[in-house]
Amino acid sequence: MMLPNTSVRTSQRTKSVSLREPFVPQPPPQSMSRRRAWVMAAAVVLITSGVAMVNAAQLLSGTSLGIRGTRTPLTATLVEIVTCLTALAMAWLTVGWRPLGLTLPRRWDKAWDLTLVCGLAWIAMRACAVAAESLIAAGAPGPVPADNGFVLWPVLLTGIAEEVAAATVIVLLSIARTPVWAIIAVVAGYRAVAHLHLGVTAAAATVVWAAALALLMLRCRSVVPLAVAHIAHNATTLS
Repeated sequence: MMLPNTSVRTSQRTKSVSLREPFVPQPPPQSMSRRRAWVMAAAVVLITSGVAMVNAAQLLSGTSLGIRGTRTPLTATLVEIVTCLTALAMAWLTVGWRPLGLTLPRRWDKAWDLTLVCGLAWIAMRACAVAAESLIAAGAPGPVPADNGFVLWPVLLTGIAEEVAAATVIVLLSIARTPVWAIIAVVAGYRAVAHLHLGVTAAAATVVWAAALALLMLRCRSVVPLAVAHIAHNATTLS
């Protein structure tokens, strides 16, 4: 009688566990190199946040693209819908939707975990917003005067677009086996630059909550509670 090869099973089990470590959303595809993952992450950032970054830089330099001041509620809605679809398309073309957790939980305990993550994300964003408002009231640099024309309910859609894009970048950098601190620094940095139109103080606050949301994404591997929290934060802040 031949005994089962327990060493092979043990090694396979150990390998699967190592690939499911907390800060790796999915096992890296064999066909994707680290360089390709970094290039694709840069492409996601530029395509989904490039215009916001350019507009923020021009606003800080005293000029403006004139995007917000001339938008109507209809055009603002169309812009946000296109941005959301672009973020979803980039996610699907690069890593797919499953690594982002764009599925409903099948267990109640998982649903509770995601609800808790949503609450923590909202608390982080709201606390940073309150701190930024207090600092601005005390004399810290506030929003750029030329940046106006926000429309409330279309802006709520930015919560979906921004979080899907950030989650896609996180997954790509995780596939590239980037250190956790570097992933958080990259995501927090580019999101802060995209929010510079709100002023240096708000951008600094963005670094804090963006880092917190990146850490939550790396832990829970689902973008859904983060998008819900972002939408709730925008509704609370802009209402």
